[in-house]
Amino acid sequence: MKRFTFSLQPVLDVRERRERERMQRLAQAQLELQQAQERLEELDRERQGETRVVRERHSQLELEELQAYYAHLEHLAAESACQRERVAEAQRRVETSRTELIAASTDKRVVERLKERRHEDFLHEERLAEQRQVDDDNARVESRVRERGKT
Repeated sequence: MKRFTFSLQPVLDVRERRERERMQRLAQAQLELQQAQERLEELDRERQGETRVVRERHSQLELEELQAYYAHLEHLAAESACQRERVAEAQRRVETSRTELIAASTDKRVVERLKERRHEDFLHEERLAEQRQVDDDNARVESRVRERGKT
């Protein structure tokens, strides 16, 4: 029996490699998004804590201390706004990576289906060839039996 060889195997290999690369990109983008979200949560917690301190101790603080607290709160607000933009950008990268992965997976799957169909065709042809061989063998045996019966 012959071995099945898929002529487009190099194409399939490239598409599998591309899919793996896209998976890695998506994983990296998801990690970056998670880190950006965690940093935003840290900033928000810090801002909430500082706001609570200012509210609780407002009347006890000197003017300079209040000014420092408010300046720090403004800085945290600005930093939070920047971090929200980073989170949004990271989310866009995740979505882009996910879309690219879906496309790469689809491209790979098309070639895999073609390989499966060609393998099925190969097996079918092999079965037909085997059946023809069996039929030929049976015909020869029957022919010999008839010749012996005539003599």
